[in-house]
Amino acid sequence: MESKFFRQAYPFDMLSRMRAKKPAKATTIAEPDLPDEESLTIGPAHLSSSGMVYLEMLFENRDWSEQPSSGLKFNTSILRNVHLTKTGWRSVQFRDALLASCDLSLADWVGALFQRTVITSTRSTGLNTSEASYSDTVFRGCALSYATFQEATFGRCLFEDCDLTDAAFHGSAFEHVIFRRCNLTNAQFADCRIASADFRGSRLDNVQIPLSELRNVTIDPSQLESIALLTQVKVLDLEE
Repeated sequence: MESKFFRQAYPFDMLSRMRAKKPAKATTIAEPDLPDEESLTIGPAHLSSSGMVYLEMLFENRDWSEQPSSGLKFNTSILRNVHLTKTGWRSVQFRDALLASCDLSLADWVGALFQRTVITSTRSTGLNTSEASYSDTVFRGCALSYATFQEATFGRCLFEDCDLTDAAFHGSAFEHVIFRRCNLTNAQFADCRIASADFRGSRLDNVQIPLSELRNVTIDPSQLESIALLTQVKVLDLEE
């Protein structure tokens, strides 16, 4: 049965618009293994400075802004309306977690791990998760402009209805990643390694993607002109 926290991700169509390929097998994103919210324990009001494991807890209406910490683990837990602006969390981990209507603006979470995690309706302007690991992770309806994902790894991930204007993905690796109805204007993918990424339905104005990786990118016909600009090829009608 589909979780109320998670809408099943689209099957991946790896038919590249750059080069004809055989269709790959459909891939889906694993949803968080979350119990009913009523069975979760209400989490403590104060945040541990390091190494705490929070298991099967609900955190709601907390303000932890600007608090540093290291090695925190949120497992099978929900964070709702939690203010985490300018937090300096090193190596934080989220497994089977939901972050809903939170504020991660200017949070510095280098080396974070996200596994079977959904992040929805969350303000994340300027979020820094460099060197992070994302697997079976969904960002839905999030403001991620100027976010930094340098040297991160993404496997079976979905960005849906997100603002990723000026986001930086330098040196990151992508495998089975979907960007659906996102704004990727000025997004930077320099030095990235793309095994498979689907950009159909997203805005790609002035996006920067290595030419060598385009063979592993799926786009729709309306995006051809944006991609052609990367190669400086002109796309014109026959009458022009």
